[in-house]
Amino acid sequence: MASFLLGLCWLLLIAALLLRVVRQLAAFRPVFPAPAGEDVPEISVIVPARNEAANILPCLRGLLGQAYPARCLEIIVVDDDSADDTRWLVEKLLPSHPNLRLLRAGPLPEGWTGKPHACWRGALAARGAWLCFLDADTRPSPSLLPAALGHAATEGLDLLSLHPRKELRHFWEKLIIPGGLLAAAFASDLRAVNDPGSPHVSANGQFLLFRREAYEALGGHAAVRAEVCEDKGLARLAKQAGLRTRLADGAGLFSVRMYPDLRGLWQGLTKDAVEIAPRPAMVVGIALGAVLVGWLSLLVPALDWRLMAGPAPGGWAAAGLCLAFSGSAAIYGLQMATARYFRIPVWYGLLFPLAMTLIAGVALHSAWQRRLGRVVWKMRRYPVGFAGHHGEEGQGAWAVQGGLDAEIRSGRDERR
Repeated sequence: MASFLLGLCWLLLIAALLLRVVRQLAAFRPVFPAPAGEDVPEISVIVPARNEAANILPCLRGLLGQAYPARCLEIIVVDDDSADDTRWLVEKLLPSHPNLRLLRAGPLPEGWTGKPHACWRGALAARGAWLCFLDADTRPSPSLLPAALGHAATEGLDLLSLHPRKELRHFWEKLIIPGGLLAAAFASDLRAVNDPGSPHVSANGQFLLFRREAYEALGGHAAVRAEVCEDKGLARLAKQAGLRTRLADGAGLFSVRMYPDLRGLWQGLTKDAVEIAPRPAMVVGIALGAVLVGWLSLLVPALDWRLMAGPAPGGWAAAGLCLAFSGSAAIYGLQMATARYFRIPVWYGLLFPLAMTLIAGVALHSAWQRRLGRVVWKMRRYPVGFAGHHGEEGQGAWAVQGGLDAEIRSGRDERR
């Protein structure tokens, strides 16, 4: 009987996790490629770039090749004090592309993190009725902008954020990122994220498309100037202001190769890990729970097998063993399906326990870094707090709005 109860509890736990993932997928709706219409709005694409010599040209080629009228498309690259050839590579393209501009972010002011500052400087110089913030390591397809703008306009959105297809090349990417996706699916709730009545928020800073009036009303990136994960901060302010936001699947529209090596992968995930849940302690608990599930997928069937091999096992023990193997087969099947989604060998799914262990290590390291009051990213060290690390969010966007209004008016005058 003990074997049967163990197998039953294990199968019910896995079934609950699988049901949660299925509900997440149902809420994570894709944005499909679509042609641009004849009457299209002007859009400014702002690309913050710090040491992106390896990525900036593929990104810009994708943007310059958009199926969108060039007269309505402005591309602004903001060089954030790069120490490599990023600026030189962009300068080579300027003479042949009049809708491409290059700006310097300038020195990083006190109290700012790098990406919000670069995005803010680009937004102040932009002319478009829509503002798109796109990371330099993305690879846009020609239909990215027309599809995103069409979706935002059709749905009446003020902010649209898209998740790309992730390109995984080295072993650590293939091992950790699919497992991290499952851990996030277990922990978050996309139905709540896209529900206007829910306080839960999430966004992907690799692609943020704002209606200009909404962006300026929030105070733009200046309102989240001290945040390391500024994307979630902007989504939070947008929801609090009653704006319509949406997080959707853009895998058919663009891709990204985020981390070329293990060091970059670890730093990037450490920076983002604590943002999965409202409190860092919850992220640590979720990660440790994922480790437990990973290793129980091996231990529960082994224990039931041991009970089955005992004296007079009976039918209950056999049934328990079947239930245990069914639960473990389901969780491994899910991980292998996730590997297939990422277009990597499905045998990576068999390393599920190891992947969950490494993800827990990232979460613990992230919590520890925030406990120490620092996060390292892009060769910069940022001060952060453990529980209340959202910069000036406590003041709210409105508390700093007077100064922001002056900057926005100044930017409008410069654009004229």
